[in-house]
Amino acid sequence: MKSITYLLGCCLFPVFAQAQSFGIGVSVPHSSAIVELSSASRGLLVPRLTTLQRTAIANPAKGLMVYDTNLNTLMHFTGNIWAAVGGTVGAFTIPYAGTANNQGVAAFSITSENAATAISGRASATFSRSVEGTADGGLGTSGLLGQATHPFGIGIDAYTITGSAVYGFSANGGTALRAEAGTGFALATQGYVQLTGGNTNPAEGAVLTSIDNNGNAVWKKPKSDLAFELAGIYPSFNTIAHNAWQKVHFSQEMYDYNNSTAPTTSAGVNPSMSSFVVPVTGVYAFHLGAGLRSAANQDIYSQELQLMVNRAGNVFAADTMEGNTNHLGNIKEFRAVGSVQYRLQAGDIVYVNMRQTNSSSTAVSILSGSDITFFSGQLVFAE
Repeated sequence: MKSITYLLGCCLFPVFAQAQSFGIGVSVPHSSAIVELSSASRGLLVPRLTTLQRTAIANPAKGLMVYDTNLNTLMHFTGNIWAAVGGTVGAFTIPYAGTANNQGVAAFSITSENAATAISGRASATFSRSVEGTADGGLGTSGLLGQATHPFGIGIDAYTITGSAVYGFSANGGTALRAEAGTGFALATQGYVQLTGGNTNPAEGAVLTSIDNNGNAVWKKPKSDLAFELAGIYPSFNTIAHNAWQKVHFSQEMYDYNNSTAPTTSAGVNPSMSSFVVPVTGVYAFHLGAGLRSAANQDIYSQELQLMVNRAGNVFAADTMEGNTNHLGNIKEFRAVGSVQYRLQAGDIVYVNMRQTNSSSTAVSILSGSDITFFSGQLVFAE
C-alpha cells in the first residue's frame, strides 16, 4: 500500500531529485534542504492532534512538529517542552489562549534581560485591566504568581499615578491578595496605606488591631483614649435621705471618649443613667467627689461615697471613702473626694452611691457644682 501511494503521488505532482535534495513542485531543490515543496495553491498539512493526544506522544523527538487543534497552534518539541512555532516578536496575536496541564510547565513564558520589561500592560478605559488573574481550580491555584530569587528582585512590580496599581477581589470568602515570605517581608510599602471595607471600621486615630488568634484585624481606637467625666446633680435627685444609700445622678456629661457613659436625663429610674459600662477588661482609675449642705440647725455626722460595681447581677462596693466637714458661717458643707484604681471586667456596670447621717435625721441637699460633685474614669491598662 505504501508503494502504491508513493507512485500515485509521483504521477499527480511533478517530483524532481537533484543530488541529495528532493523537490515537489520545484525543478531545482535548494541544496541545503532535504525536501523542498513549492505550490501556489496548496500547503503542507502536518499531523493534527488534540492537546491530550500531543502530550501523550511517548519520547517525542526534538523538533517533532504537530498542529494542536485545541490551541489552533503549530507546536514543536524543543527537547524539554512543547512550544508554539513562531514565538518571536511580532508573531504573537491577540486574543491569545493557552493551556498548561503539566506541573512546572508554563503556558506562557517570557524572559527579560538587560533591564528590559518582560510584560507591560496599560489600561486606559474605565474598568479595564492591564493584567488580570483568576484562580478557580480549588486548593493551591493562583490567579497571579510572581517570584523573585534575587535579594533585590521583584516578583510583581506595579506602578500607578492616580489609580490602583494592584487590585484584588474575592467574592466567596477567599483571599483577594495574599503575600507570604519565609525570612523576608511578605509585604513592604512605601507611602500611605488604606484599609477599608468589610468590618474593619476605619476611624480617625484608630489603630489596626488583631481580634483573634488567626490574625484577623480591624481598626480600633487606642484603648488609652478611654476616658469620661460626669458632673453636677440632676434636679430630681438633688437631696439625699438620712442614713440610706442612694445612687448619685449626674446632670452633665463633660466628655466621653468611648461612648460608655450617659448622664441622667429624667426623673424615671434607669440603671444606664449616670453609670459607666466597662468596654474592655483592665485596670481603671476613678476620681469621684460629692458635696452636701445642711441647714444652720443641722449637723452632718457622716458622709460616705462608694464606687459600686454590678457584675452580671452581683453588686458590690469596690471602694468606700469618707467626707470632711467645712463650716462657712452658719452654712455647713460636707465634701467627700477620693481616687481609686480597680481591675474591672468587660460588661461591668460602675456607678457612685452616697450615704449621710445628720443630727435631725432628715434629708440634706447635694451640692450641684461640677467641680464639687463629679465622677470621672480612665483606662490605665487593658488586658
